[in-house]
Amino acid sequence: MKLSGKQSVARRHADILAAETFDIRDRLLKARLMIGDGDIAGSLPIIREAARTKQLLPLEALQLSHLVALEDPRLAKMLFQQSFPVLPKKYSLAAINIAGRIGINIDSTNLFQQIGELAQEGSPFVKMIHVSEIETFFQELQENAQQFRMSYAQGVIPVHLYCSRGSQNLAELFDLQIRERNRSLPLLIRHGGRPSDYTLKSPFDTWRLHLDISGLLIAAQLELLDVIEQLPNPITISQLLPVALMELEADLLQAKTVSAGSNTNTKSWLSNLRNRIAQGIVNDRYEYLPVMPLNDLDDIEQPETAPTASLERCLFDLLNVPHGENVVLWFDDRCLSGYQNSNRNPIVGVYEVLNSLSRSLLISKEEHNSALCKLRKANALFIPLHIKELLLALSNASIDEGKVCETSEFCQCAAF
Repeated sequence: MKLSGKQSVARRHADILAAETFDIRDRLLKARLMIGDGDIAGSLPIIREAARTKQLLPLEALQLSHLVALEDPRLAKMLFQQSFPVLPKKYSLAAINIAGRIGINIDSTNLFQQIGELAQEGSPFVKMIHVSEIETFFQELQENAQQFRMSYAQGVIPVHLYCSRGSQNLAELFDLQIRERNRSLPLLIRHGGRPSDYTLKSPFDTWRLHLDISGLLIAAQLELLDVIEQLPNPITISQLLPVALMELEADLLQAKTVSAGSNTNTKSWLSNLRNRIAQGIVNDRYEYLPVMPLNDLDDIEQPETAPTASLERCLFDLLNVPHGENVVLWFDDRCLSGYQNSNRNPIVGVYEVLNSLSRSLLISKEEHNSALCKLRKANALFIPLHIKELLLALSNASIDEGKVCETSEFCQCAAF
């Protein structure tokens, strides 16, 4: 039922099954559905009982440990320890990756020895190189990452590919506060050649909005979710969107990701957003696309690829939505906004959404202008500058001895 997009129905059936049998295996099914929605905290009582009574299979314990760490690091370490002694060798690379995420020292284990054995056995996930090749190997990695950065900066590839292949955390990249402090890296959310007067004929309250993770991150920071969640139709998202949010959050837990100068608030608002989506799924304000996930919780043999798979699947799920009446795809990405539609479904970004909300009187002119100002302060490109916006900034500026006293809003407009 979940795979068909009927998550609320799946959870109700799981609730009924767990209440009837009270078997820990049936309750774990409910817990896994909750985690799939991003509701890690709600699943913890069941997982704690399963761990205490040692009812988890080794692979299950490993699967759960890296996501449980977002809410209960101590439980995550307990789960890892339960999984390790009898874990099949083919999962050793996954175990090393998860150990690094949750802060477990594995020097005394035989995991690295197992990795060497996998390489000798010809595993496609492990490559053995000579010590003399290490410098060249890392140089190639840096060159590949640089190529993705250049392609993103040129608008050739979507931000999803840049972040998943170029080792960039999407949440940090889209954090408007970080971008405001570090304006050297622009936030490329709109194609420069997109018409500034691009509008949809249908009013906003008739939209069947399909929301990409890029649009979600922007909407949350501009406080637009309260408005769009009141649409008559539920907001449709990829089944991998909650997984992508959890993976981004997990990346921020690692010391190598949260470096000096990073915005430590990123994880906080990202966690709040994850919980909001989980609650929205329960309340039927959000619904899943009826597709088969490529990287469900059952596929964890190579969890280090999960951010790649989840981010890219969020992208491809929406691009492959069949044409439907009033279906609207929301992407905030320079590359994607260079196209006006996908499968004849119109593509919009936050600029078009703000315009539509304002025309529908769902936000005030002040709220509209405030949102645009936040985007400009964050160096979001390429947001069109309307003459009315410039006139408003001028009208709000005071005059001293015949000279205009520049306000921050005026300076932002002038810069664009």
